[in-house]
Amino acid sequence: MAPYSTSFKFDSVYVFDSIPDDDLGGRTGQSLFEKVLKPLEKNHDNFKAYYFEVMTWFELSSKLKTLDQEIIGHGRGPIIHIEAHGNISGIKLVAEKEEISWSKLSDELTLINKHTRFNLLLVLGLCNGFNFIETLLPTKPALCANVSETLPPLEFRVYD
Repeated sequence: MAPYSTSFKFDSVYVFDSIPDDDLGGRTGQSLFEKVLKPLEKNHDNFKAYYFEVMTWFELSSKLKTLDQEIIGHGRGPIIHIEAHGNISGIKLVAEKEEISWSKLSDELTLINKHTRFNLLLVLGLCNGFNFIETLLPTKPALCANVSETLPPLEFRVYD
């Protein structure tokens, strides 16, 4: 019997930033994009980085739907990175009066995960992101292959 092996490949990172300009740490998603991801994109032809400022659920949902079409049409293997404020119930986007529930976000991400053949890496740059796990149920398809509440140092390798 052959040993079990697994791999994770990606060709793009999509940063969705909903942190107010006047927030204590500033726009950390924008900083990640400009200081880390854009330089990587310049050095790797097969790697793409995208940055979206999203203020409302409509904007985030629309961008996620566009990403899903990119996956279907061009076979993208994305990492999704979301920067926002979070709490036990969900995430708070800048222009929304109420938080977006974890289950509502999960519904959008589950479709994307299916189209990546259940290989989506989700990074949540927000407080209480661990509560997102409540949406994982054995009776439903997974919303992502992996989820990280923080972004540890990563070695980026772009695969052809």
